[in-house]
Amino acid sequence: MWKSIRPSIRESSSQNHSLIHRKRCYSTRVDMKSPFPGLPKIVSTPIDFSKQPQVEVSTLPNGITVASLDLKIPAAAIAVVSDSGVIREEASTAGATLFVERNVFKATDTHTTRESVQEMEELGGTVTSSTSRETLTITGDVLHQDIPRALNLFARGIFRSKLDPEEFEELRQQLIDENSEIYIDSMVPDMFYSVAYGDQPLARTVVPTTEDLMKLTPDHVRQFRRHCIRPSRTIVAITGVSHSEAISFVRESFGEFQDEEISEKSPLGETKYLGGNLFFKSNTEMEDPHSQDRPTSHVCLAFEGPPVDNPSKMFAASLLSVILGGGDAFSSGGPGKGMGSRIYQGVMTSMPGIEACHAFYSSHVKTGLFGIHARVEHDKDIVSGMIEVLSVLYLGAVKEITEAELSRAKNQLKSSIFMNLETRSILADDIARQVLYYRKRYDETEMAHLINDITCMDVQKVAHEMLQTNPTLVVVGKDLPPSKRYDRYGQLLKNHPIMSEFSKKL
Repeated sequence: MWKSIRPSIRESSSQNHSLIHRKRCYSTRVDMKSPFPGLPKIVSTPIDFSKQPQVEVSTLPNGITVASLDLKIPAAAIAVVSDSGVIREEASTAGATLFVERNVFKATDTHTTRESVQEMEELGGTVTSSTSRETLTITGDVLHQDIPRALNLFARGIFRSKLDPEEFEELRQQLIDENSEIYIDSMVPDMFYSVAYGDQPLARTVVPTTEDLMKLTPDHVRQFRRHCIRPSRTIVAITGVSHSEAISFVRESFGEFQDEEISEKSPLGETKYLGGNLFFKSNTEMEDPHSQDRPTSHVCLAFEGPPVDNPSKMFAASLLSVILGGGDAFSSGGPGKGMGSRIYQGVMTSMPGIEACHAFYSSHVKTGLFGIHARVEHDKDIVSGMIEVLSVLYLGAVKEITEAELSRAKNQLKSSIFMNLETRSILADDIARQVLYYRKRYDETEMAHLINDITCMDVQKVAHEMLQTNPTLVVVGKDLPPSKRYDRYGQLLKNHPIMSEFSKKL
């Protein structure tokens, strides 16, 4: 008995001694409002945002565009964005963009894969690469002195990757294995694009089908790189250096590469939103056996949204997306859960059988896609009811947007943008993309002004314009309502009394 309680007595004694010692040391209260004696007085100077560094843009003789933002910090961020995404591919080169991206840090004409990987690791920063429908992107977050090494690594990887046959086959098999693990939940977003844009380039998937992968060869990828990934379509953005330094660094790494004289009709001008309906009956084999979520049906109702070339309408559509918001059945609330949004209050908390429902908006060079995506139980009555609910949400946005909703959405959108731009690599990526789209950059102050100037009527106008386009209705599940019921659904929405009443206000 004595042995069992003895350690606790010693511990208690030690704690008491420590407490007494702390009381002796800090018995005098310190006035935190008074400066410590002997320290120099700190004078706070208000920040003059008009004198903040601005993005500078130049074009090198070979066509590469250099953008820089001198932040006067020892760390730097680099973003290389090529206007050469999946949208540039043809039937014979499907998957080429992804192969170029996956080979960026592998063997080149002058370095082995091991040397490239070792050099990337020695940089000690964060280096990433990604492929989208419209761009190929490489970003890096490195110290100032490592900028030349990082740029050399990126330039070699993009324009000089060797496409070693053994590594090519290894990557092909890896992508085929990835395709075998793509289940119905992951396929739905690609279905949106397939219905919205038909057989046009924007509808192509980033990860090609297994059939396309088997046809692709290293020569096809080299042909795509030579024709589409050109210096004149490449933006290099660097933060943390002066513009003269940025030009010098990029010229040294990318200056030797030239556009080839190849006449090519760009598919970008041909992209046109179409819309349509797809009712796809799934089965158990299409469901992810490892998922913890129960199987659900998918309902998506989308319309054409504003493209990136109209920033005011683009921000208005973004605000509408925030106002509609969304939520998940497993998440009951908390900061950032969108509990004040229309979907959360009007759908998630009042309708049974709904697992998740979210508004989304994707903007592209020539078009955009705005939609609401819901996951519901496998029941045709719930699915049919969800289609009607999504229609009501859209019509409600045309009918009324309150000042309180708009103010909350503006605060959410601005805070989301500004918090993301605090990450250096995201900042560099944003600069490169804006220079690609606008040949300039809207800084944080300009973006805030654009958002603040948007009115309730502006958001309602964007919603009204979107509902004037053909709907994209995608329904995936085991128990589906008759598809013929929705053949004229778009026309019914266009002729709805709410749409007619709003047209009279314009």
